[in-house]
Amino acid sequence: MIVSGVSAVGYVLWNEIARSSHYYLQLDETKNIYAEGFLTFLTYIVLNNTMIPISLIVSLEIVKAIQGYIMQNDKEMYS
Repeated sequence: MIVSGVSAVGYVLWNEIARSSHYYLQLDETKNIYAEGFLTFLTYIVLNNTMIPISLIVSLEIVKAIQGYIMQNDKEMYS
């Protein structure tokens, strides 16, 4: 939520600053900035929703590899 919020605020700020220099985008001047920011926030939530599960899977695989290494090298685990 924080990443999406910061990204949406950054987009709206960039859009306001760069609007005049990017004439070819034909941005609508009458658009409500708050509605645009909210829609951008929702867009970033959808785009970032897979970031946590993928990083969690990577973290779990790293932990499994480290635990496997520790179990292989532990002399007291032999039966």
